[in-house]
Amino acid sequence: MTSNRNSPQTPGESGSGGFDWVSLIAKLLHPVQVAIIEAFNELLVPLSATDIQRIVSGAIEVKLAAYHLKRLVDLGVLVGAWSEPGKGGTLTFYFFADRPIPDPWQGERP
Repeated sequence: MTSNRNSPQTPGESGSGGFDWVSLIAKLLHPVQVAIIEAFNELLVPLSATDIQRIVSGAIEVKLAAYHLKRLVDLGVLVGAWSEPGKGGTLTFYFFADRPIPDPWQGERP
């Protein structure tokens, strides 16, 4: 007799005893990380912590944005695209780890 207990399920599928991947992800990611991913997905350009702070209209500090960007790098969601000098330090720009990094001179900054 075979069991479907270890059978893979479609993400978000929770009926018939399937695992609810969407709920798990929502519980594991911080709301700021979700907002960051949504910003990247909507704009499709590399962003820095300063950019994220501007996008959320100052609702979070740059340090908090930088922390969550680094966590998303640790999780393999983002990668560092490039760095450049900024006010008081170096700005690191990030982009999705599984997509080609766009040319930094194409498009406008957020």
